[in-house]
Amino acid sequence: MKKLLVFTALVLFLSSLIALESDPSEVVGFVKTTATAGSYSYFSLPFTFYVGGTETMALDDIIGTQLTGGNIVTGDRIIEVGTGTYAYLNSSTNTWSGALTNFTDNYPYQYKVHTSHSTKDVYLAGNVEQEVQVMPYSCAIGYTMYGIREAGSVDVSALDLVDSGFTGGNVLTSDRFIDATSGSYAYYNTSTSAWAGGLTNIEPANVYSVKVQSSHTAFTWTYDPTDNPARTVNPMTKKIHSNMK
Repeated sequence: MKKLLVFTALVLFLSSLIALESDPSEVVGFVKTTATAGSYSYFSLPFTFYVGGTETMALDDIIGTQLTGGNIVTGDRIIEVGTGTYAYLNSSTNTWSGALTNFTDNYPYQYKVHTSHSTKDVYLAGNVEQEVQVMPYSCAIGYTMYGIREAGSVDVSALDLVDSGFTGGNVLTSDRFIDATSGSYAYYNTSTSAWAGGLTNIEPANVYSVKVQSSHTAFTWTYDPTDNPARTVNPMTKKIHSNMK
């Protein structure tokens, strides 16, 4: 009953803020991710994050103690895909320890939950990205993984891939855009000038790969979320004042 009262009070407080301003300056929200017991689970950051009005990328600020702590062997881990750099949740200090202390925008990551621990829901809460995203490394020949700062579902056609240099073709010859977890993919069909394949939308906090065919050219992916007619904001997202960051 006490939890219900607290939740109700919070909703009323946010509602009063929303009512004060018809055109809020920030959009904030949260996305639930899953860290599966005994395995590696891909995730990325769908938001930008603030503490006390200052932007932060620290694991302690963004993830906190939502996973299960232990020592360097038993503590749940967060791993940066590609480099293998990791941190573990240290139960002695209730903080993250290890070489990985801060996230990097548009990088892919994995949760590694120890086999003796349980599956956890991990909530990522922050500000919806309103600026152009230039991926921190190029889409090279072969497979390159990325995270996309998006708070809701976005049609693959609106990701600016073709404009950035993604080369189309047919189902065999086109570059591919792939969901790293499910393996579902999209390709650009030059015969129809349209995207095709089983992957039609990206979802917040997922990780994706760009496969550049060996006969094609590497490119830098630049994505503009502000000029996106196919952007669908997560319905859990709420608009509030910027001073609530």
